Amino acid sequence: MSRLLRRNHNNSIFAFYFAAKVVLAYLIGYGLGLERAYWVPLTVVLVTVYDNKLTIDRMVQRLIGSVIGALLGWAVLYFFQAEWQLAVMVVVLAAITPMFLERNYWLAVIPITALVMVLLDFGGEHHTLVRARVENTIIGCVLSGMGTLLFIRFKPDYFDRKRKKQLKAD
Repeated sequence: MSRLLRRNHNNSIFAFYFAAKVVLAYLIGYGLGLERAYWVPLTVVLVTVYDNKLTIDRMVQRLIGSVIGALLGWAVLYFFQAEWQLAVMVVVLAAITPMFLERNYWLAVIPITALVMVLLDFGGEHHTLVRARVENTIIGCVLSGMGTLLFIRFKPDYFDRKRKKQLKAD
């Protein structure tokens, strides 16, 4: 444990930073009493990566993709009422997700969000699910972005030093 807590051990710093963001997102999501609050820490987990610039890129992509995907999921649930129609839409959304994932993260988030909404809400109240998904994704992205900006502020050379070492090794 003492080796992990050394200042120059990059993985431990990132692990603590990552864990702190997830725990804070969990506490805020459930503390606010949000419907489906687990989407807040899940968003933080999915957008936080080892590179701050990429974290912010993924955060924006997830936000845009989730809003579009939530609207698509609402439309599917609104226009397709029969179970067999919903089952066909599940197959279609599941089939196109890998194709979009190869292209761009935000494109993949659209069918993933719609698919999750259809699976979670067969015949329920669609507008509350859309609101919850968008609301929780926004909160998760804001928390992740704030954590990333704080990390950049307090450890501005953290990732640059890691890149320099990697470039020297190559």
